[in-house]
Amino acid sequence: MKTKDRIKAVACELFNQHGLSEVTLRDVAQAMNRAYGNITYHFPNKEAVVIALYQDMAEGLWTISSQFQAKQDLLEVILRAPGDTFSLSMRYLFLYKDFLEIVRHFPEVSEAARQSNTMRKGKLKLVMQQLQSLGDLRAELSDAELDYLMELSGAMRTFFFVQLTPEEFHDPDLAAKYVAYVNRLLFPYLTQQGQERYLAILGKW
Repeated sequence: MKTKDRIKAVACELFNQHGLSEVTLRDVAQAMNRAYGNITYHFPNKEAVVIALYQDMAEGLWTISSQFQAKQDLLEVILRAPGDTFSLSMRYLFLYKDFLEIVRHFPEVSEAARQSNTMRKGKLKLVMQQLQSLGDLRAELSDAELDYLMELSGAMRTFFFVQLTPEEFHDPDLAAKYVAYVNRLLFPYLTQQGQERYLAILGKW
């Protein structure tokens, strides 16, 4: 593994374990048994590390979201998406747990997240509109209501990780609980056809 990638991996592990505010680049250097200057050669400050980690997670999420155009059953893709992204979210857990810290003290990361979320929601909105045309999502939902639904979904995903206790991280059913938690939001907005297909899809898993 390249030094830069190793720095990111160790920093991410420390951020997840101890919290973003409690970890310095000197802590990363100590954990790697490297000189502090070796760390700052690649990343001049902690924000640079956080930006790089956020970009890695965003690229992973973007790859997963490409399935929306690669498969025909869009409802199943939507319902599977939380499970597909769960391990990625757990890998970069601190980005959820320390969300307010990032917004307050890491403006460049916060702006990158805002831009990425805007792009993600734009792509997802097209999928939602396709679900409407297919008869799975209620056609009377306006653009504003679709925007609200996506905002609420994003907030729920963040809250799920924020409120977890240390014991719950070892729950073998945690991924399944996350998928059910996220998908439950969509159910009331589906048509009867959509709700029947929702239950049929879940029945196959």
